[in-house]
Amino acid sequence: MDKLQDRARRARDQAEKEKLLLLDNAWKTEEGSASDKAMQRVRQAQEQLHSDTVAAADQGKDEVTLLRLSFQPIDLRHSLQQELHASPDRYPILRKQGPPSFKLIEQWLLKDLKVEQWEKICPMPWLTNLYEWMKRGTLGKVLRGKPKLPEPLSDLWNECLKRKLSPRYEYYQVREDEGVALIVRWK
Repeated sequence: MDKLQDRARRARDQAEKEKLLLLDNAWKTEEGSASDKAMQRVRQAQEQLHSDTVAAADQGKDEVTLLRLSFQPIDLRHSLQQELHASPDRYPILRKQGPPSFKLIEQWLLKDLKVEQWEKICPMPWLTNLYEWMKRGTLGKVLRGKPKLPEPLSDLWNECLKRKLSPRYEYYQVREDEGVALIVRWK
């Protein structure tokens, strides 16, 4: 009887480790994919900085939206299912239980992994931090300081300043898409 209890405890412990690994791998995949898309947009904006500002000025405008960074919201339930399906050999105990339903994955997230929100999550913490910083008042921004941003985005900001443009971040929402826009203004 003790051997069976030990065996069951080891299987539960292994399943818990696999769930943590599953969440970690799924998150890293989503974060990497979303960051790659965002950095591609930043590079494109950097290449088109001059042409976009000149085109807007030619139209009589004094500002242009240079870049839109979407929050690219994800559903962790889908991400966990995809990771488990893509790499079943990494999770032998979970694989033995069969394909998990959304209800089961929600139980894992809530009870086992202590994740409270799994729908509409931005997989880029730096973008979420920037948005939270933008919502603060002037005093909050000064006290908190600007969040650390990826180097290409900081480089784009500095390039705007070097060209005597006034950049600012602003929340945007277009239909289903929302995120943070980089708008540049000139005088």
